[in-house]
Amino acid sequence: MCYSGRRPDSILISSVLSACASTAAISCTREVHCHAIRLGASADLRFSSSLVDAYAKCGFSELGYWVFHQMPDKNSVMYNTVISNLGSHGFAMKAIEVLDEMVKGGLRPDSATFSAVLSACCHVGLLDKGLKLFRRMGDEFHIVVNMEHYVYMVRLLATFGRLKEAYDLIQSMPIQPDCGVWGALLWGCCVHHDSILGKIVAEKLFEFYPDKAAYRVMLSNLYASQEMWWDAEEVRGELWKENVHKNTGISWVGEVRK
Repeated sequence: MCYSGRRPDSILISSVLSACASTAAISCTREVHCHAIRLGASADLRFSSSLVDAYAKCGFSELGYWVFHQMPDKNSVMYNTVISNLGSHGFAMKAIEVLDEMVKGGLRPDSATFSAVLSACCHVGLLDKGLKLFRRMGDEFHIVVNMEHYVYMVRLLATFGRLKEAYDLIQSMPIQPDCGVWGALLWGCCVHHDSILGKIVAEKLFEFYPDKAAYRVMLSNLYASQEMWWDAEEVRGELWKENVHKNTGISWVGEVRK
């Protein structure tokens, strides 16, 4: 296209960056970045947002953060992208700072913003910060808490062994909790060896998702970790009776030869 003399627009360049990000090709991402600078497209918000995301997915979130700060005008999508990328790389405090910068700049955070920042807190275990942000959603910004936010909060509370609080939070939800919320609490019960609450949570999951074997396996492993062998065997027996099987893990490395 370039050899023919035609000029690519920001949408095309962003698509190429998306392809680079999907393969974690940092050298290609840098080449596209340099080409965009030569074309004068580097100031485009769509391109910059894609570039920030591409650098992060290639493992260079600091370069994405640098691109973000070079932008004179930033929108909420740009802020959400950089907060998500910082959080996924373990820079939760920096992600919270970017959120504060966003608010000071006059932009209003949305549901996706808080999904990204709560995920960041969950990723590194910032319980107090996570609880404060969770409260700010409704009190300060009047954002309706959705299922994803509850999953992060339950997971965060469960990480620190505050299983009763996590259970009470689920019970207070104005919407029907899904398998992600209950599954996060069951995970916490397994980590902290709480078989009593684990059984209650698992029964909720069996009720809503009777064909999913993973939760029965988790409960069986929880019983086994506390040497409750009869209970563990009983749960395993139910899997065989109901002909429910857990999907086997599969690894694929290299090319397939026929």
